Amino acid sequence: MLEIVKKTYYFNNRKEDAKKQGQYLYDNADETNEANGSPVGSIFCYNYKVKQGDIVYVDAILSISTSQKRFAEENNIDKINNARDNMIRIVKENFGRRILIELSLLYLEHLRPKE
Repeated sequence: MLEIVKKTYYFNNRKEDAKKQGQYLYDNADETNEANGSPVGSIFCYNYKVKQGDIVYVDAILSISTSQKRFAEENNIDKINNARDNMIRIVKENFGRRILIELSLLYLEHLRPKE
């Protein structure tokens, strides 16, 4: 049986490739960069969920992108993989705990009765 693995992140060193794959929509700056023949940039997204058991209370996505620059050199797969792994580590481990705390606090604020 085939098991579908859902990643908690999306990484693409080339927004152009992400667009071709239907994973990204250009904004005005991206369109301008492409029209000028400049690199469009890179994209990284990380999904955070505040949940208890199977119940998801908050489902949020942090998106980090570049414009006219890549996260790593285009023709160097080792540097691209290293950039991806560093982004995951930083966003998950270094900032992730704080982001989840803040999302939880926002949800609790939302639940609080209005006075």
